[in-house]
Amino acid sequence: MTLEFNTEDLPSRGRAYNVRSISVEKFKMRQIAKMSQAASLNSLAPMSSAMSDCVTLDNGQLTVGDMYYFLAWERCNSYSTPLIAEWDCRGELFQEDGTENTFTHEDVVKLVEEYTNASDEQKENLRNPDDIKLKTIDCETHNAQPIIFSEFEVVPLPDTPLDPLLEPDVRAKREAALADFRNQLFLWYWRGW
Repeated sequence: MTLEFNTEDLPSRGRAYNVRSISVEKFKMRQIAKMSQAASLNSLAPMSSAMSDCVTLDNGQLTVGDMYYFLAWERCNSYSTPLIAEWDCRGELFQEDGTENTFTHEDVVKLVEEYTNASDEQKENLRNPDDIKLKTIDCETHNAQPIIFSEFEVVPLPDTPLDPLLEPDVRAKREAALADFRNQLFLWYWRGW
């Protein structure tokens, strides 16, 4: 599968390129092996090679944001196992004393509003919130949700002009800092795969 990306929809908005679109092919086994090698060796070279195999633009020209955008697309589209976001709820629930009944904050608000807005006749069939004794408990629910690429929010570059004429030593320092940042982020990002 190959996907054509309009450069205006990329994080860079295509401002760093002289093309209107970039084609990206899904990783095949060869590229997946290179990604595994990159994580194992703690090296960006195999990752760069894998991306070079699949992107029509030289990946050395890609902005950091666009590179990670394409890597995220590859992860969501090239692997048979879905990318799952997992987290533990740190919220609170309310438990009714002497029972297993639990209420969220929204449940409690709804219960109070329903009772407050009910007629005397309706109140006969509702529980009076003042009669319910609640204690606070930690939710601690473990959540898992698949990540879908189309739901990613793209944060574009600001509208400030790009400076294509950076001094060579400034460019070298910027590239070294970006390489270090890419390496740290890359290893965190791909280790679970």
